[in-house]
Amino acid sequence: MLSRDRSPLQWQSQVGRDTIQRIIKQQIPLWKDGLYDWQLDLVSRILDGNDILVSTATGDGKSAIFAAPLVILLEIQQRPLNYPNLPYRPLPTGIVICPTKGLAANIVFEINKLGVKAIAYCSEVLTEARKAGRRIWKEIAAGEWPL
Repeated sequence: MLSRDRSPLQWQSQVGRDTIQRIIKQQIPLWKDGLYDWQLDLVSRILDGNDILVSTATGDGKSAIFAAPLVILLEIQQRPLNYPNLPYRPLPTGIVICPTKGLAANIVFEINKLGVKAIAYCSEVLTEARKAGRRIWKEIAAGEWPL
């Protein structure tokens, strides 16, 4: 659900696209040039609430497509007055479905390096959490795990 319905701006507007690049460059210094144009197009659509389907080669930068919206929305969540005219989600959460536990673990590792808390929702993690008296699904619902 998007908030700020009164917002005249959309993420696909030039102001939205410029804001995306500004946030990405400041929050992820390793991405000093920001997103590639094709990534920016997709990320702005996601932020505007559109569904997308992406299929590209290994190493093309697909992870940025799900990481960038979370980085952006978490920044806005922390500093909403800096971005008053763009729509946002108060509890940003992303789901990535992976074919293997190894890939899921790698994604969690990489996303955590970007400052986004991520968890692999798999049997091992659930078993460990259950033993510790934690309910992972409640933590996810509360926004403790954006990815």
